[in-house]
Amino acid sequence: MVFTPRAALTSATQPEVIALYFTALNAEDYDAAAACFAPSGQLIPPFETAITGPRAIARYLQKEAPGMTFTLEQIQPQGESHYYLRGKACSPWFNLSVAWEIDLNPQGAIAQLQIHLLAKPEELLMLRPH
Repeated sequence: MVFTPRAALTSATQPEVIALYFTALNAEDYDAAAACFAPSGQLIPPFETAITGPRAIARYLQKEAPGMTFTLEQIQPQGESHYYLRGKACSPWFNLSVAWEIDLNPQGAIAQLQIHLLAKPEELLMLRPH
């Protein structure tokens, strides 16, 4: 798989809705981030079931994402409406490699966003509560 380097991430390789989602997420504006999803859009976190709809997604992000920042390092369009992104999810407690698979609907909203942890097993073990 070929990836676009971080320096080359542009509006040509990154649809506006993806840029808006990550900008809102990093600003901790979870309502704006959730508004990037279609009415039946789904967020699929690692090890969890899908969260469906902007309201539920906003509630989930408000609970799980405060204090986290997300950095995109690579993006690979895979067809007209499917994107594979790689980057980092950082908090005061961890810095993990992450991949996001994003499908857009015909109107350009996020239909599905699936999060994949790319961390090594020892990195994940450090996240366990003691």
